[in-house]
This record gives sequence, C-alpha cells and structure tokens, in this order.
Amino acid sequence: RPMTPTLKSDRFGIVSNTTKCHACGQITPVKALVAAGGQWRHDADAEDHDWYPIDGAALLIYVRDLNPAAIAVWRDAAPWVAYRQSRTAGISYWSNTCIYCGELQGDHFLTEADGPFFPTTPELEAKVTLEWADGSIEAVADVSESSWLDGLAARHV
Repeated sequence: RPMTPTLKSDRFGIVSNTTKCHACGQITPVKALVAAGGQWRHDADAEDHDWYPIDGAALLIYVRDLNPAAIAVWRDAAPWVAYRQSRTAGISYWSNTCIYCGELQGDHFLTEADGPFFPTTPELEAKVTLEWADGSIEAVADVSESSWLDGLAARHV
C-alpha cells in the first residue's frame, strides 16, 4: 500500500542513548530517527498547503510508517527496534524494545524531561550521540523540535 507521509526530509540520522528498562531494570540502548530540514504536517489527509517547515532538526516519535530505505538504516543500527502495539499510546508504531527482556520502551517515556531524548542538563545532553545516514526519509510520524536537538545537529555536520 502506498504511504501518505506526514514528514519528508532530504537528510536524516539516528540519535543514540541508553535508558533503564521499566520492566527488568537493565540499562538498554535506545535509538531514534532525526530529520534535518524538510517539512511535516499533522495529518496525512491534510491539504498540500498544510506543510510546516522543519527549521532545524526534529525527532521522529510514534513512527507508524517509514520508507523502506530508512527502515533498513534504523533496523541495521538498532535491530531491537520493532513494529509493536503500545497499550499506553493506543497505537502500533516502530519502537525500541529492551535488549534483555523484549519489553517496549515507549516513545512517551523516551521523550519526557530527563529521558534519553529530552536531556535537560549539559551532562545528560553529552550522552546523546548522532550519526547521519545517507538518503532521504519519508514517514508517518509525529515530530518533536527542540533547541538542544538543533545544537546536537549543528555539532555533527
């Protein structure tokens, strides 16, 4: 089936960090997609004029669909990422799972304050790494834009 994206960007990458699994307590790696530039919209059914520019970098959250090349890049970097149903979010999406117990590590928790992808101090921010990928990205996903992410992207040109 053809995808009607809510995000399009000619540049994307993968941010990496770790989190403590809420189920087993082990420290597990987590990775998320970042788009640099491009455009996004709230709804795949929105009109063509409803696109908003991504001025800096944007974290993709609740990724419900993704172009095949971007899925391959993400799964190669993070084989524990799986398309899973989230009871908390009430949807299925590409999500991190604990490498020890397989429990879903939900995007809500990964992006809350002091979570792996919302650092609130320089020390927490220093733990996040970014690696750019080759190619473009199209996705059905929500976006989270923030100044710390813009700074990270600027430091990893």
